[in-house]
Formats: sequence, structure tokens, C-alpha cells
Amino acid sequence: MNRRRLALAVLGVLFLAALVLIMSFQRRGQPETWAVQRGNIEGTIEVSGRVAPANPVSARSAVESRIQTVAVAVGDHVQAGDILVTLDPAPLEARLRQAESQLLAAELAVAALERAGEQASLEDRLAAEQRLREAEAAYQEAQRALADTFVLAPIDGVVLEIPVTSGVPVGAGTVVAQLADLRDLGVSVGFDEVDLGYIHPGDPVTVTVDAFPGEEIPGRVATLAAVAQQTAGVTSFPAFITLDAPESLALRPGMTATVHVSAVLRRDVLVIPERAVRTVGERAFVTVLTERGEEEREVRLGLRSGGMVEVASGLQEGEHVILRE
Repeated sequence: MNRRRLALAVLGVLFLAALVLIMSFQRRGQPETWAVQRGNIEGTIEVSGRVAPANPVSARSAVESRIQTVAVAVGDHVQAGDILVTLDPAPLEARLRQAESQLLAAELAVAALERAGEQASLEDRLAAEQRLREAEAAYQEAQRALADTFVLAPIDGVVLEIPVTSGVPVGAGTVVAQLADLRDLGVSVGFDEVDLGYIHPGDPVTVTVDAFPGEEIPGRVATLAAVAQQTAGVTSFPAFITLDAPESLALRPGMTATVHVSAVLRRDVLVIPERAVRTVGERAFVTVLTERGEEEREVRLGLRSGGMVEVASGLQEGEHVILRE
């Protein structure tokens, strides 16, 4: 009885082994195929840029004078109201003295006409009073100008640039310093004209910074110029990328960054896996599984991305191609 059970067990094991072997041969005999279908070919556009402030602020001279001292250096942290630059007060003091002298003369002229009484004509009185008003306005303006010899920081931030030095003459409105808030940084880039069709304001992007390997920062195309600029013979369209960077990431203006834009390079085209393609020189072939069996067919290929390749001609949607090992 025990021998019979043992024999049955051995036969069972042999049967299962034979079944597995048969199924394995059957699977080997059936090649893996792919149904030709329509899809998109996606790619990544990469462009280098620099970390830059999103909203740099300029500090300007309010009056015409000469730089006396520069109180800060590039990279300094300042608070709103801190002194950035002082202007030479000497020409402004001279202007104030002149305005004061003209004001005194105008006041004396009005007083003299008042003492003259009816002997002074109405026209002379009106003219003297007008000169007095103008002298008062000029005196007040000279006082304000003298108070503007201190150029103050308009915001809390970091000094990015100081385009002036001591002794340089400046006019009213001249930029004497550039400041930025380091909590509001982005990336300044220029997209090549050939990529412009794939990039639009509002598109999401990924940014990497050389200073922080492996760190991927989500961002978005904030602005994209409508007019190109030429730099060293290269045509590009300036753009600015806003960032959603963690506070722990110590980004600084000027750092080298790379913007990665995922783009659909071809829409609704025939695609097959690259595994289906066999190349001979510059020619490409696939094996098509038909009702009559396997058929070798030459195809013309387009763009490749992510293991898929565009088929420009040679196949029709729904046909099955054999995938190579």
C-alpha cells in the first residue's frame, strides 16, 4: 500500500514537471507583440539660467550732486531706512544760501511797496508778490534737497549692486544701489527660438541648482518675452521662472540653475517601443505579425522619447509588431 502511494506521488510530480515544461515551451513559441497605436512623444527642454530676484528695487538719488561716501557693500543686509549713500552737501548748501538771499530780497521788495502805499502801482505790487511766492517755493525746495543728501534703503533686503563710487557726479533719479528680498527669488533664463512653440506662461517646470545637487525645485513660467534678444549672435526669448523653494534652501542671486520643461514634442502620432526596431545602417525595420505569419517591413522613424519612437511611415494603426528581446 505504501509502495503504491509512493508510486502515485512520483507520477504526480513527473506530471506537474512535464506540464510546466510544456507551458514554458508554449510561451517561448509565442513572441511578445505590440499593437501600433497613436500617442504623444514627450521630451524635456533644458536651459541654463541664473537665480535672480523676482522684484529688485532701485535706490535713486533725489537731487543732483556728487557721491560723497558709499556706506554699504554688495552682499550687505540692510533694513528699510538704512543709509546707503551720502551726497556732497556743499553744492546744495550753496543753493540754499542763494535761495535764502533771493527770498530776503523778495520780502524787502514787497515791504518797500507796502510802505509806498498808493504811490506804488497795482501792477508792481502783483509782480512783487508773485516773485515772493516763487522765492518761497525755491527756498523750500532747496531745504528739501539738502535733506536728501542721504539716500536710504527703500526695503529690507540685500545689496545686489552699487553702480557708483565716491566722487562720481549724479543727477536726480540716478540709480545708486540695487536691493532685493532674498525670500522672493526666481530664475532668469532665455529660451531658444526653436523651443518657443513648446513653452507658455503658466507652464510648470522643474529647477535644479548646481549648489544643491539632487534637489528638485518646482516652479512655473511667470513671464515670457514677446520680443527676442540677441546675445553673442544667439537669439533667445527672456523668461522668468518663479520658484516654490523650501525656506531651508539657501538660494542666492547669481547661482547657476537649470530649468527643465516637460513638453509634448509630437501629438497624436503612431508610436511603437524602440524594442520593436532593428536598424541596419541608417535603415530601420520591424517585424509585423500578420495572418500569413511574420513579415519584415522597413519603416521611417521620427522622434524618440522614453523608450518609444514615432513611426512616420511603414505601419498602420492596429497592426502588431514583434518586440525583440
